[in-house]
Amino acid sequence: MDIMENISNTSARSLARITGKIISLYIVFGDVTRLMTRNMHQVINDRRNWDGIEDLKDKSDLRNELKFWLSNIDRLNRRVMFVEDVPKILGFSDASEHACGGYLIRCNSEICHKMWSDSEKKRSSTWRKLKALFMSLQSFTKFIKNRKIGWFTDNQNVVRIVQTGSTKVHLQTLALNIFNFCVENDIILQIKWIPRTQNAKADFISKIIDTDDWEVTENFFNFMNKKWGSYTIDRFANYENTKVTRFNSKFWNPNTEAVDAFLQDWSNENNWLVPPVALVPKVINHLLGCKAKGTLVVPDWKSATFWPLLQDENSKWKWYIKDIIKFKNGCDICKQGKNKNSYIGSKNFKHQILAIRIDCSE
Repeated sequence: MDIMENISNTSARSLARITGKIISLYIVFGDVTRLMTRNMHQVINDRRNWDGIEDLKDKSDLRNELKFWLSNIDRLNRRVMFVEDVPKILGFSDASEHACGGYLIRCNSEICHKMWSDSEKKRSSTWRKLKALFMSLQSFTKFIKNRKIGWFTDNQNVVRIVQTGSTKVHLQTLALNIFNFCVENDIILQIKWIPRTQNAKADFISKIIDTDDWEVTENFFNFMNKKWGSYTIDRFANYENTKVTRFNSKFWNPNTEAVDAFLQDWSNENNWLVPPVALVPKVINHLLGCKAKGTLVVPDWKSATFWPLLQDENSKWKWYIKDIIKFKNGCDICKQGKNKNSYIGSKNFKHQILAIRIDCSE
């Protein structure tokens, strides 16, 4: 584009000519023709006259749009015209004041979920529902990569913003994140509005409260990683609190290796294990079944249902327990996640914490 070489010496008419050509290719390129010309239209609308010289070098957003078209026009030119290609995967997402979630309809129903932080809870409903869509796409990458998908939301603003962008910077940023993600993963996204009554499952998922939303501190993990590491995988985490690059999660998350840690083979790994307390017996039994090893972090609760799996009736440690470190103040080790009603990690949690080295590989 000549306009890039003469960015300090161009006219609104020249910019309008380029913008018009891009918009005319909507049938080939789709919604990106509107999403990535928003700043061009703004400059044209703010013109003093059509043929006066404009200095556009300080308008970084405009320059970014022009550079985008220079760099991506060939990559985007891939749509087969006049052929109706029905999406083979359908997705739904929603957001509440507490969390967000989404699911896919395929052979199985895949579910993703994320709790909101305090700052995210204060965001507008439109932002949260856009974020829910983006988080869902990231979580389901392995299923939707190189595919055409239909996506449904009960917020009409979300549909409009995904298709044409927004004048609000924080919403436009999310819209561009969604677009760039789809381009990078060769995803054709068809987004549609549906009434709330038809989005009941996503609405339900978005209202799930993670009652076990707690974690250990980075300092504690780093200490244990030097002591009995290096750990190769975090078996009970999400993409915001994982302590290791590889992790398993309860629901689909961006970059999670697998959902449901108990369906995975834990052998040949140094497992980092900070599970919900109710799952500790299942964790120990899975370690035994896989002949695996790892570090288990639990409260020092001798009355808990998992305790007989740690000590026998004579108060002797089981054969697979190789070492134990007792930490006196759980307040210094555990912290709450985004659910501020979690008991573990709260100021009232004064119990001792055990780091237990388990090796069932012998």
